[in-house]
Order: sequence, then structure tokens, then C-alpha cells
Amino acid sequence: RTKGHDKYDEHHHDMMWTRTKARMEPEWLMENNRRPDLVVSNFQNNNKQLLLDFTTISPLSTHVINNAWKQSGYAATKAETSKRQSYSNAYDVDTYDFLPLVMELGGCPGKGLAKFIRDVAKKAGQHFNTSEEEPRIHRSQFA
Repeated sequence: RTKGHDKYDEHHHDMMWTRTKARMEPEWLMENNRRPDLVVSNFQNNNKQLLLDFTTISPLSTHVINNAWKQSGYAATKAETSKRQSYSNAYDVDTYDFLPLVMELGGCPGKGLAKFIRDVAKKAGQHFNTSEEEPRIHRSQFA
């Protein structure tokens, strides 16, 4: 584990609410000097494990600043594309799906991150309040 990824412990615990198995920074998945931040099983309906890689980007970065001011989320979209390209041949596509989760430092989430948060909230709403022993929580608290 790396110091910068310690903050993602919270994502691991959030995944437990969706009755999904998650493993942080799995050493056994190191390919071509690439390792996802989180591997999630049983999250999708396609029997593939989901590899998640979290990153942030500043819209003031020199390689995106000329276009970031024109389009909200431009830097996040560029970072998602870059992550997808760098991981494109790292893992078997029949076994794994890769999802880069990007947040612009100004607060704009990438499209993948926004969809992932909605999916986690939806799954948590489906599974969380099934027992009288579990605390009551509404899925809007996740989004």
C-alpha cells in the first residue's frame, strides 16, 4: 500500500454495504507496472471483476488548461481517457472490466466516478435495509 491510497479505505467499507467483495491494491494483479487501487467482485451482472483506479487532476494542469475553461469536466474526461489507454493491455478483458474514477480538484467528478457513485447508492438501497438489525439509511445519503 502507498501512503496516498490510505484515504481509499473508506471506499472499501462503502462497498461492504452493497454486499460486494472488494480488495485494495492487490499485489497479485500487478501487470506491466500497473495495479488497480481496488478490485470489486459481484458488483456487475457480467461475472467479471471490476478494477477501479482512483485519480485526481487539476483543471489548471498545463496539458488541459487551454480547454478546461471551455468545458466543465474536460480535465476529468482527459484523465479518464489517459487511464484507459495506460491500462488497455494490462488485464484480460474476458476476466476484468476497468473503470478509472477521476475527480477534478475543483470538484467536478469524471463521468465514470459519477456513474459509479450512483451504482453504489442503488445497490446499497437494494441491500441495506433488508434486516431489522441494520440501521435505517436512505440511498440519497450516498449520492
